[in-house]
Amino acid sequence: MHSPFKNSKIPFTFYLFIGLAITFVLIVIGIYMFYFGRNGVSRNPSDWGPFGDYFGGVLNPIFGFLSLIALLITIHLQLHSIKVSEEAHSKQNEYLERKEKKEEWQAIICHIEKLIQKQAETKIIKNGVVVGNIGSAISRVGELMSKKGIHGDTNFANEQLKSICDGITIEKLYCLRSALTSLLEYLVKYQKYIVENDTAIISHYVSSYIGLIGNLGQMGLIDKRGMNLLDKIGRK
Repeated sequence: MHSPFKNSKIPFTFYLFIGLAITFVLIVIGIYMFYFGRNGVSRNPSDWGPFGDYFGGVLNPIFGFLSLIALLITIHLQLHSIKVSEEAHSKQNEYLERKEKKEEWQAIICHIEKLIQKQAETKIIKNGVVVGNIGSAISRVGELMSKKGIHGDTNFANEQLKSICDGITIEKLYCLRSALTSLLEYLVKYQKYIVENDTAIISHYVSSYIGLIGNLGQMGLIDKRGMNLLDKIGRK
């Protein structure tokens, strides 16, 4: 059977005290009638005075005690209500703060991505002919070094770049490396402000640039710090 007081503490408490008060009144009357009411109800007004004194003397302290308990319970419920309200308000503020930070990091990440794309899509020329872009040159050199089992040899990578295109050296890839490292840094920061487990953005950037980062690492351009950042993202 469904109880109307199942989800409400205050009505239940109220009716509990009403029930206790009635119970005490009946007990006090019952005791009095048991010992002094054998001759029936007196019609003499003077007999009601002692009964009133007895009745008030016994019940007043009990009602006073019940009133004190009710007051303490009311204060406790009010404090609990205030605490719940403050916790809800705190969680709402935290949610809004995280959402605001999330949007801020998204804007920064999008800006960094544009820088990366601009640099990676820069055309490269060999003997006056466009032969691709910087991104494709990095892929060719990185994959070649991987096949040959060469890792982190910037001199070898530099020679391969020169053979692929004119005017491109390892030094000219430093800006791209810095942008990719910044992207990893902000993705790590962004993870702290993810709302409702929204990992789609991180997955997008990691899958989009993992190849480029890996090839630059093969060429010796992504240092241990950059790889550690990538590892932090991968563990989430």
